[in-house]
Amino acid sequence: MTPHPTTINRQYGPFRPGTAGALIVLVALIVLGASFLCGQKARATAERNTSTVVEDENRAFCTSLGMTPATEPYTRCADGLANVRRLQQERFNAEMASIL
Repeated sequence: MTPHPTTINRQYGPFRPGTAGALIVLVALIVLGASFLCGQKARATAERNTSTVVEDENRAFCTSLGMTPATEPYTRCADGLANVRRLQQERFNAEMASIL
């Protein structure tokens, strides 16, 4: 007589050999995939927020100098601020790399 399909094998329990390992690998892959997707969303949100802050800083600084948005002087001012930020980031990166 064959055992009932729901009968637990006394040697291995309810799982076949290797099932627990495969299950752990599957769960680990799901967790890693979810972490990757959440990381991408967080990075995109941070970049969007940074962009908004930079635009607000540009507007505040350039308008405090009497330049109105959507004019040539305002654009030059915002470009100059972008260059200052880029140079500061380069200095920061060099300092972090212990080059300075």
